Amino acid sequence: MKPQVLFIFTLIGLASATHLSPEEIAKRLDATPIENYIEYLKPKLQEELTKRAGPGAHVQHWCCKVKNGDPTPMLKTRKQVLYEKVSISVTTGYQGCGLWGSGRCAQTTARYHQEVKYGTRYLMNPNYPDCPSEHVICCAQYHLVNKNCIHTSTLIEHTDDFDTLVKLGLIKGDD
Repeated sequence: MKPQVLFIFTLIGLASATHLSPEEIAKRLDATPIENYIEYLKPKLQEELTKRAGPGAHVQHWCCKVKNGDPTPMLKTRKQVLYEKVSISVTTGYQGCGLWGSGRCAQTTARYHQEVKYGTRYLMNPNYPDCPSEHVICCAQYHLVNKNCIHTSTLIEHTDDFDTLVKLGLIKGDD
């Protein structure tokens, strides 16, 4: 389409604004190849729509639509070093004891030191099963667009941009 024709469609379209719901925006964007409209979006929105989950990416916006099942206990072991306080009795002298002090009794004092002991610590951790890939969906308040989950607030923030894309015919309008 020529730029002049796009400009005329834009002017005509601006006269009748159609505010779409976030769900409708997401549905229309997801049904249209992103190459058709990506260059008309603001850079921040382009980044949101094209990001991919990679190493270290945040994926807390993905949920499982079925219950994964109960976690199975997983036993983990760790080697550990323990320092144990040990007391020993040390003879420090003698004193008389028994009948009229005729005997000899040792006087002792407690002394303390540490002994190193090695051991194994056992931990029970829950192991949650993975969600089957066919049941992975966007969590509440997120909508699937171009294989990414986009938050409702982002879609609302750019409603005017999406209205313009509909008016330009770059994304599907009402069916």
